[in-house]
Amino acid sequence: MFSSSVIDFYEYCIKNELDVPAVRDKKIYQIYPGWDFGSPRWILGLMYIANKIHPEIFNFNIYAEADLFYKKFYRLKFSLIEPNRSFHKASAR
Repeated sequence: MFSSSVIDFYEYCIKNELDVPAVRDKKIYQIYPGWDFGSPRWILGLMYIANKIHPEIFNFNIYAEADLFYKKFYRLKFSLIEPNRSFHKASAR
């Protein structure tokens, strides 16, 4: 469901009677594009997931870490951008 927002994903799960703890507890999160697979940025996704799954252990400042990563590997400042159509819908909020 790459093209779905978190809200759309919840609605899909409820409509299709997918009764699992993540849906019941509203613990579904969207990772930034490119932080999940296929590039070195996956480490940022792993850090993001660690923060969500084990906040009692991990407290990465994900935006600061992303900025350091982008500066080191891309020589760019990290900035939040809207997902593109390669794996996500364009923002239609």
